[in-house]
Amino acid sequence: MPSASSDSPSDSAQLIVGGQRQIYERLLAIGRACFSVQRHTLPTRLKTNTLLIGPTGVGKTFLAEAAARELDVPFLPIAISNWIILSGTDRGAQTTWVSIADFLYKSRAAAGAVLFLDEIDKQRHNPSSWDQQAQVESFLLLDGRVPSFLKDADDNVIGDGTRSAVQDMLANRTFIIAGGAFQHLWERRNRRNIGFGNLNRDAPPPTPNELARTLPREIVNRFSGEILVLPPLRESDYRSILETIAGRIPFYLRHTFLRIGHEKIPAALEMAQGFRFVEDVVLQTLLAERAIGRMPHPAQLEFVLDRREEKQLEANVSAP
Repeated sequence: MPSASSDSPSDSAQLIVGGQRQIYERLLAIGRACFSVQRHTLPTRLKTNTLLIGPTGVGKTFLAEAAARELDVPFLPIAISNWIILSGTDRGAQTTWVSIADFLYKSRAAAGAVLFLDEIDKQRHNPSSWDQQAQVESFLLLDGRVPSFLKDADDNVIGDGTRSAVQDMLANRTFIIAGGAFQHLWERRNRRNIGFGNLNRDAPPPTPNELARTLPREIVNRFSGEILVLPPLRESDYRSILETIAGRIPFYLRHTFLRIGHEKIPAALEMAQGFRFVEDVVLQTLLAERAIGRMPHPAQLEFVLDRREEKQLEANVSAP
């Protein structure tokens, strides 16, 4: 289904930092190309499937969703590790392809759709029978083809009209972005030779060719030759994230949020936490404020997106 987040496109774009900006702009360019033509009219297939690589927590899903928001199209995230195959028994509407078809059918009035296929690096060279079936089904998705005899949520074979609408949406107006952490390659390439530390932040990221060789060739060939690589977040990126998020934190928590956040940046760099760093900082901020008894009424614990709301809230707190 389309994302349920309430952020506007501009809100999402404000959180894009450092090396993410170039990747974000590239995703927008590919998405606009994807939605600007009827692909079936071209003399050859338009290969818009895009592989987005980066260590865990660096913001792959966030960038894909931010691009969908800016393009003003529905967004659906799917994880390879959670794929439920069509031949699974007693699965009914839970199968992954049923969810995809339902999403595409409901999105048919939009200019297009963005589908994010996460954990693509979980595809194996020597898969089990279950994984092999999941691979076959994901290949159909990447090839822009709807499985034969696909059923709906009520376990009935979908009608020709519905199937045609889903097929048209998938083949002509769906931008598929696949994400993979390939964490073992990042860690192997960045690990220091001596000492306890985890990452050498000056080490170059794995090359696209090195990353691609860890996937079966039949998967790699289903993507554009341009692999987008997101490097780990740097200290300046963490600081930028803190400053941006601070503007959306209730004013009475900002000082503590920034203090704790800046204290935790070295550990976040060492552990390559990525955006999960902010989640921990927010929790530690709430705990610190509650411990000293400075937390206001729980009803006021909300992110403020409108400056006028913030001024009114501040006046209410200051009133006797």
